[in-house]
Amino acid sequence: MPSMPHRALRAIAGAALAAALVVGCSDDGGEGVTGSGAGGAGATGAGVGVGQSGPQTSAAAVSPSGSESGGSDDGAPAVSVSALREMLLTSQELGNRFVTTTSSEDGSATAVKGCPALDALVGGEATAKALNFSLAHEAEATFESSYSPVELAERLGSDTPARLDAAAAPIDALAQCGKATYVTTRGDIPVTVAKHPANVAGAQGSSYAMTVAGQEIQLTVLRVGAVLMSLSGDPTLVDDLLPAAVAKVAKVAQGG
Repeated sequence: MPSMPHRALRAIAGAALAAALVVGCSDDGGEGVTGSGAGGAGATGAGVGVGQSGPQTSAAAVSPSGSESGGSDDGAPAVSVSALREMLLTSQELGNRFVTTTSSEDGSATAVKGCPALDALVGGEATAKALNFSLAHEAEATFESSYSPVELAERLGSDTPARLDAAAAPIDALAQCGKATYVTTRGDIPVTVAKHPANVAGAQGSSYAMTVAGQEIQLTVLRVGAVLMSLSGDPTLVDDLLPAAVAKVAKVAQGG
């Protein structure tokens, strides 16, 4: 396979990582930070639009915590888009290693092949849209780093407890298969996925060790009260930043 520019690799990786949480593209005016509400109005082609729904499956079976409890604070009300944006990490907090960026569509996936569990989840051959599961309220921020060709992406979402629990269904299906092939505008891209417990104080969830076109990526999906958060990118960077990301979500949720 021919080598790809770093920007294209980041875009392909982003398509793979959107399995846990897709964010609509109604820009709030801040570069690299987006948010949407009520079904993802204004979502990009990679998302689930208004009047559509993501894959349907048992909420208990796909809880980000890996148990049937559905995470903590199941009775908590959904968090607003404005509050979710306040919970996102900023480039100022991350330091000069990172700059805010916007994701590129270059090289994005159009279909997923070779994962029977994902096909079964969606009831047919999986397209790239099968990986998307939109939530009522969502926000995201993406950052470039000189340390890795993979962009760092934080995504936050809030909805009913059942919807939060079911959001990890597509990436769990990929992890069950262990590997798949992404069909992209730049050719077929091999992807591997392995699921592991995520042990972060104040949250419940799972981590997914991935390779996309040979590039190692970590996606961690955590439930923090009524917020489902995902942090993806270089494995070392993700592990380093998880405690701060969880702490900020919890602090804003508590009115701090």
